Amino acid sequence: MNEQEQIKQFNADIDNLITDGEILPHTNRSQDDYPLLALAEVLVETDLSGESQQVAAIRQHLINVAINLKTMHPTLSHSQPIGIKTMTMNKTLRILAVSAAAFIILTIAILTIPPLHAIAQEIINFFIPATSDISNVELHVGGPDPSPLDDRYPLSLEALTEQVEFEILLPTFMPQPYTFDGASYDPERQSVFLNYRCAGPWAIGISQHRTTENVDNFYRNEVGASAEIEQVTIGTAIGQYVRGAWIVEVDPNVRQQADEIGTAITVMTESVWTNDSQWQRLDWYTDSTLYSILTSGGLMENTENNYQVCLLEKEDFVEIARGLQPASSG
Repeated sequence: MNEQEQIKQFNADIDNLITDGEILPHTNRSQDDYPLLALAEVLVETDLSGESQQVAAIRQHLINVAINLKTMHPTLSHSQPIGIKTMTMNKTLRILAVSAAAFIILTIAILTIPPLHAIAQEIINFFIPATSDISNVELHVGGPDPSPLDDRYPLSLEALTEQVEFEILLPTFMPQPYTFDGASYDPERQSVFLNYRCAGPWAIGISQHRTTENVDNFYRNEVGASAEIEQVTIGTAIGQYVRGAWIVEVDPNVRQQADEIGTAITVMTESVWTNDSQWQRLDWYTDSTLYSILTSGGLMENTENNYQVCLLEKEDFVEIARGLQPASSG
């Protein structure tokens, strides 16, 4: 393989990495190319698609370097095969310049779009860690009893699908013994909630909120500073999962006083975050819909053994999410 063919082969390998995510076998490839191609594979695997100031600065710097290279060596053009020999410099410098230009183009592409062979969507922060695990909160103690569950989730699946104006997803997997308990629909917010109940107070819900709102304006759930926010892949989307809850201790005397007067009493108290909880939540966003699978009823702390059959793990939430299918397909 002559020098020009070597350069063309290297550029073709870079193109295959960007478009197909792999380097095709080639018996005549130069041994000198393998370390560079190994580095290119690492770059392609790296998702640098975010729009942080740091990424933007790196992108602009690479663009400037590419412009300077093109100014010094006009044949390093993206519109023609990089490396056509019309410049006067020795072989080593020429190949290095070609390699640099190819890597600059590759890196700018990576900084602009996610890896094409492992499509990574934008990572949205659905949870915001607090500065500590203790927070002062305003709490309303007592007052009217909450609505019965039948009033909160009055719709059957059939009635729900008839009312909703967008395609909703239904689970193909649901841990036993959880069963469908009812649904609610808010047409103004384009929001659906499916509730699934186990024994006693234990329940989980599937929320689906159709929205064209910018993701930057999504409501974020505040979690404790020690909360572990885990990334989970749901289809082509990247969601986030958290296990934990804010625990609020209420003075029994305040609760008794509220019951006696029949109205709520507002108090300031401490809320303490605990990771040792059965309360869990998995959020993700795709196809203009914000999805959540969350604990909708149960005990805040792992101090009760009467409902072991109802206890769920992260893997259950993920399996529910990945098994969701359009209602119309059923």
